[in-house]
Amino acid sequence: MNSSAFSYNSRAETLCTLDALSEHLRFTRIAAGCHLPEDFDTGHTLGGRIRGALGRALARNLNPCWRGLPSAFELLFALPVVSPRPVCGKFFNPSRPYVLRLRTHGRVLTIEILLFGRAAIAGRAVRDGLAQALRNGVQVAVGRPASARLEPYNLAIDELPVAPPLLPTCVHTLHLVSPLALDRDGVRVLSAEALLNSMAARVSAVAAWNDISLPDFPDFRHVPDLIVDFIGTRYLHWSRRRHADGEREVPMGGFLGSIPISGPGLDVIRPVLRLLPFISLGMGTVFGNGEVAVSCEDDMFAAHDSLPRGQGYPLGDSLRLLAAGQPNS
Repeated sequence: MNSSAFSYNSRAETLCTLDALSEHLRFTRIAAGCHLPEDFDTGHTLGGRIRGALGRALARNLNPCWRGLPSAFELLFALPVVSPRPVCGKFFNPSRPYVLRLRTHGRVLTIEILLFGRAAIAGRAVRDGLAQALRNGVQVAVGRPASARLEPYNLAIDELPVAPPLLPTCVHTLHLVSPLALDRDGVRVLSAEALLNSMAARVSAVAAWNDISLPDFPDFRHVPDLIVDFIGTRYLHWSRRRHADGEREVPMGGFLGSIPISGPGLDVIRPVLRLLPFISLGMGTVFGNGEVAVSCEDDMFAAHDSLPRGQGYPLGDSLRLLAAGQPNS
């Protein structure tokens, strides 16, 4: 297997400006729907259980996606990757070449897997693996040995269109569709710095998987006059079982809610905000975490009118939580 073909070390083929990046990115979507039994847990552990079933299904077929290239399992689960080239003067953690998206409506579950750039080579194998994973069975709930065999329907693979540009309004609001986990030194952090660092990390990683270099990437550590409001967020925590460590319980957590962003510095990050619905943010995006929707408002009053009331903590500029989900004292 020639894993270097899927390494960040390979030379980028395209030089691109941040403003034009969305025109060059490729996202391949694998989608499926299924009906869930009544006792099936649809909470925040669902992403881990779907991913686990997918990994087991793909591990049964280690044939390369193409001659000399890795298998779908190696690409999505086992292939070692290194950090992309430094962005804003720092290296970021490596990123898997996909995100997982989940939607539940009553007892109907919709699953989407978005593959980045070169990972499209594994598209058909991932589609077939997802169908097999559902038919083989998905764990009903964490801590319960029972599995439910699910019959997929509307199984599809396609390529997403280019992300539409955002209107140049005064306020853009990030709506956290699934929990956003930002971590620094083992501590859950929600701050403007952590949020901007995550944006830079995700964009640089997705660009690398598309063989794109961004020589003009702005330094997100020094975006002037940017106002980030976290008062409409709240923190959730749960745990999952890690099969590779003998079913060890792993604490998970993240923020939900809405984050209005405004100020003159908005023009600097607008090209990245445009991409967030495709690339997700933070940690655990392969478990369904970090999905973001972006809206445009004319002023901060309109943005605050859209926020849920009576939820979350009064955060001010920053909230730091322990990994287990307890507020710092």
